[in-house]
Amino acid sequence: MAVQSANTDPILDLKGTLARFGGDKDLFVEMSGILLEDTPRLLAELGQAVVANDPTDVRVRAHALKGLLAGCGGVRAARTTQLLENAGESANLSPAATLFAKLKNEVDELTRVLQEYRA
Repeated sequence: MAVQSANTDPILDLKGTLARFGGDKDLFVEMSGILLEDTPRLLAELGQAVVANDPTDVRVRAHALKGLLAGCGGVRAARTTQLLENAGESANLSPAATLFAKLKNEVDELTRVLQEYRA
């Protein structure tokens, strides 16, 4: 089950993620719980780095968040964090505010989908 929206990347690639977890739905529920718990803090830290216009901090924060999102199948949000990580790495943060706003919306979508799955 890959839940999609207007973007071609899925919000959640459940099928692919479960395959990586060897079909272990309990492990997915546990990992998605970590994502739901840690993402607000990581997102806030990334937002602070964007506001501070700190390319190194943007790169580091985006990389950490990307790993968590990708690990739980949040394909669309992980792709956007990759773009933020790239912006930090190139020290060109001109698209960072727009990308961060997009990321917040994608994380909200992913959170809703994960909460519905876990219910």
